[in-house]
Amino acid sequence: MILLVLGVVGVTYYAVVLTNYAPALFSGGGILDALIALAVLTDGEIPGTPGTLATTSLAFVFNLAFALSVLGFLIMHISLVAGNTTTIEAYEK
Repeated sequence: MILLVLGVVGVTYYAVVLTNYAPALFSGGGILDALIALAVLTDGEIPGTPGTLATTSLAFVFNLAFALSVLGFLIMHISLVAGNTTTIEAYEK
């Protein structure tokens, strides 16, 4: 289930990135320049409007926050399984 959630988060993020920057990737403006702008935010001009950059950044922040919260639950449950306890037993101690 956790892998499914992480997969959905990853696919959602890359879907937003590709829908915003795919026209720049496949236009005649140079694929290498568009890939560099996607990989590292440089001082160069980023393809798209400021709205697409804001949407991509906001989606990245939300997906990162969600992934970190899922990671916290994953760590907690791994520690519970390693200690052979349930959540109720862990809070009773």
